[in-house]
Amino acid sequence: MSKAYAIQPDLILHNGQVLTMDAADTVASAVAVKNKRIVAVGDEGIANLAGPGTRVIDLKGRTLMPGFVEGHVHAEWYGRNQLTWNFKDCKSREEVLQLLKRAVDQTPEGEWVAGCAIPIAIMQPGESSFTLSDFDSVSPNHPVAIDCASTGHCMWLNSQAMKRLGVSNEHYPSDIRDGDGIVRDGCGCMTGQMEGHAWNWALRAVKPYTFDWYLKALERAQNDFLEVGITAAHSAWEDPYILNGWQTLEREDRLKVRTYLSMDIERYGQPLIDMGIRSGFGSDMLKISQLKVILNVPPRAAMIDDYVTRPGDSGYHLYPPEWVKEKVLHAVQNGWSVCAHSTGDRDTEMLMDAYEHALEWYKAETGKDNKSLRLRLEHTMFITPELIDRIVASDIIVNVRPCGRLSPGDAPGGPHERLLGHDRWSKSRAIKPFLDRGVSVNFGCDYPAPCGFIDPGASLYSALGGIGEPWDVITPMEALRCYTINSAYGLNVENELGSIEAGKFADLAVLSEDPLTLPVERMWDPETNTPLDLKVDCTIVGGQVEYER
Repeated sequence: MSKAYAIQPDLILHNGQVLTMDAADTVASAVAVKNKRIVAVGDEGIANLAGPGTRVIDLKGRTLMPGFVEGHVHAEWYGRNQLTWNFKDCKSREEVLQLLKRAVDQTPEGEWVAGCAIPIAIMQPGESSFTLSDFDSVSPNHPVAIDCASTGHCMWLNSQAMKRLGVSNEHYPSDIRDGDGIVRDGCGCMTGQMEGHAWNWALRAVKPYTFDWYLKALERAQNDFLEVGITAAHSAWEDPYILNGWQTLEREDRLKVRTYLSMDIERYGQPLIDMGIRSGFGSDMLKISQLKVILNVPPRAAMIDDYVTRPGDSGYHLYPPEWVKEKVLHAVQNGWSVCAHSTGDRDTEMLMDAYEHALEWYKAETGKDNKSLRLRLEHTMFITPELIDRIVASDIIVNVRPCGRLSPGDAPGGPHERLLGHDRWSKSRAIKPFLDRGVSVNFGCDYPAPCGFIDPGASLYSALGGIGEPWDVITPMEALRCYTINSAYGLNVENELGSIEAGKFADLAVLSEDPLTLPVERMWDPETNTPLDLKVDCTIVGGQVEYER
């Protein structure tokens, strides 16, 4: 056998620009893959390693990079929302009710009608928007649940749904702490809107379809992820029902995107600890990564200063600070890393108190710091210089959602700017101040949070100045690192993926254009929120081509 065939790679990609995302930001021209892993990175000489069974892909000058590692998404929500009734294009309450009536007419009596994404401008209850009787009038014999996480932590239920779930004006499930989030009108009657703890509960309680249907939703999500170059994803805040779905896909060899789950610390933290499970439990394709603390979003997230349009109201902590501190410490003491939903600056202060307390114990017990533990703040929005100092001092990992700037609610003069005031609004979702201080920042779309798309191109466009904010523009290489090696670091798997280096999994994406030189205005169309010239031509997971455009 000739020396040229000594390695006999399964796959070779060559004749292109290979952005490795290694520590030196090395640029190569060819990569060889064997047994799911990268075995060589370098120049065109790698092509000579091809054997009779090697698949060879000529990049023809295109850019090869690590597959995108989605730092924070809700994959099951994404898949579910593609398969259920979607209200995002409705322009008025009348259109919402007409679409709901159509859904009811097509559903057998007594079965659930589920939907999503009523626009924020028409979502709030009141004389000019929805009342419970509005929903009941078009769905008297069907339980209805419309999840509006895409416009805030909120769900609408009709009377049939609340009756089926054991919610009434006088009684509610014990999981809804003190009835928090069951929105009532001036007479104390339920409006059908669930937020806060009630929304958290409703997301677990409403499972309207069969298990096989949810498997289809998970497969739809991963297939769409592959189309935009995502090879690994942190699917945040899952429950055991959906975990079973992911395990089923893996067992049946249908899991194509590496999936890292964080589980709700309140409901599932102690049972997981009691079972002896720790962070990182799982396989190369599916791991339980962290426990997650879920908090509020504006206009309920706890802020240091009042909301501009709500004098005297600065939001509130969803959980008492001492409870959060106790839960985080208990998790760390039992082998768990923690991530926490962090939007309001006063909420983030509380979380940093808890993290610093847990890290003090961790260092005293193990001699290690957060470079080992990997505590995270998720989709960090509002921050102060003092908080940045504390984040830097403790090496906390920060997840940011740049694509959120493209949502209608975040538009200049929109509801978020009015609610928060111009200064807070314009400085939200900061990236550069963290990177300039050496903080590990990773990007995530947080679907179904406001924006409604999963393509990493949207966050690249935003982070590179596509929507202004010149004070927060970062370089293309910084942005790509935030969506690859930094995201892998945030999940404690940077030794396995996130860069193109020998020994790592061959998780790769071929791009149609060079993201380092492509003008930002050619990346994304903010009017239609669709990609322009920056597209994914091929996505590879573990050396296997899973998508080709």
